[in-house]
Amino acid sequence: MRMFSSKATNIFVSLLFFAAVSGASEYLIELEKRSSESTERNHLFVHAATLASRINQEVNSTLNLVLGIMIYVVENPDITQAQFAKIAGRIVPRAPYILNVALAKDNVISHVHPMEINEKVLGLRYMELPEQREAVLRAIESRNIVIAGPVDLVQGGQGFISRIPVFLDDGAYWGLVSLVIRMDVFLEKTGVTESDRHLNIALRGKNATGAAGEVFYGDPAIFDSPEAVLQTVPLPVGGWQLGVTFGAEPGTALNVPILRARGWFVAALFSAMMFLMLQTVSALRRANEQAKLADENKNRFFANMAHELRTPMSAIAGAIGLIKHFTAQKKYEEIDELMNNAERNCDRLKWIINDILDLKKIESGRMEYDMQRWPFRSLVAEAVEGMTHYADQHNIHIRLDDSTCSDCVVECDRQRIQQVLFNLLSNAVKFSQRGTTVNVSMTSRDKVVRLEVRDTGPGVPDDKVEEVFSEFAHMNRAKNSMVASTGLGLAISKRIIVDHHGRIGCANHKEGGCTFYFELGLAE
Repeated sequence: MRMFSSKATNIFVSLLFFAAVSGASEYLIELEKRSSESTERNHLFVHAATLASRINQEVNSTLNLVLGIMIYVVENPDITQAQFAKIAGRIVPRAPYILNVALAKDNVISHVHPMEINEKVLGLRYMELPEQREAVLRAIESRNIVIAGPVDLVQGGQGFISRIPVFLDDGAYWGLVSLVIRMDVFLEKTGVTESDRHLNIALRGKNATGAAGEVFYGDPAIFDSPEAVLQTVPLPVGGWQLGVTFGAEPGTALNVPILRARGWFVAALFSAMMFLMLQTVSALRRANEQAKLADENKNRFFANMAHELRTPMSAIAGAIGLIKHFTAQKKYEEIDELMNNAERNCDRLKWIINDILDLKKIESGRMEYDMQRWPFRSLVAEAVEGMTHYADQHNIHIRLDDSTCSDCVVECDRQRIQQVLFNLLSNAVKFSQRGTTVNVSMTSRDKVVRLEVRDTGPGVPDDKVEEVFSEFAHMNRAKNSMVASTGLGLAISKRIIVDHHGRIGCANHKEGGCTFYFELGLAE
């Protein structure tokens, strides 16, 4: 249970470490995300400001070109088509998006350049066109340049129309200088369509009405986006508004899922390393504790061994001394009893030595077995019979229930299985209350035979049940013993049963007593 608890604690600590590292990773990702978003926002602002500046600069440059025509008309109100064409012919090539330049005396187009593709606009009366009348009136009233559109051009496509009112020196209104700009070429020249490949761009403010005007280029939803950067493009009268957002994959955007996956991987890696380190520390601690326990058990074993050896040796030495004394006095009856006592203590020494030799064989892996087929019931009956005299000395009765397993045959080393039976029976007799019965029973099921030996003793301490079959684990369940008790018998018995591919164990009973058992496979 302690090992499980330690492992569970290590897992819990490792999970906490994983959570901490993952949390730190998420925090760093969030910081980087905010930094990236701020950087993207700055880049977007620079893009938007640059585009707005280009548009404004191109508009002003174009208007400055045609201001010279207005000045010439003021000085020469009776300008001819030839004169106009000569002046306009110098202006149009400088701006590829200018479709034509026209003069509208009294708001009726009277001059146009170039004539070849724009001849059909001659005679166009602005005041009779509802879609152009308002812009003309704004220009006259404001006495400033008014840019209308985009509008559908007579020549095809869409364009902006810039109208400059012309007032003579005496203040009389002469007419308009009209400049038609192709919208698609103008947007390409200012870089709007080029930037549109990786940005989402929109323009609104038809007829120079600013943010309140209609969207005339791009997706109107851009202006509703919280990520959009808005820039005002001022015009001589009114203006436009530019809206810009990044496309689906901005160049500086973070790949958060990949960063998060990397963070989790690092967290899992470090957590696994933490778990392995904790497990190693726990294993070293357990190994140290086990080493200390083994050292303590060995110390107890050798102390107990010294006592166990000293007791029969002292008894034998005492018996020999008394034998000499009684021999000299020729008291032969007393000598017989002393000889029997010496013989019993010699048997105790023999069992102690045999246990030590068997332990040595187990540790060196040299335990050998003579495997043969034997009737299981006869093996048990023989062991019970051999233990009867020892049980009588303790006023203990051994009852064998051999009504089952009459035909059970096991393949085993007869001597070693007898050794196991003797260990279990002698322990049961030794720890049972005088005048009680040790019950021995056999059952078979699923090709397995099971032997149980139940005593009437105090049982095995609950905290020692798992250790009772360990080497040097002497339980000291009884204070007095007539047989050798090295603490090795059960450990040796377990090794013998395991080498026979069997199972051995014990269980306490609530009403008192303990049952030791082992199981062996039946012979084919």
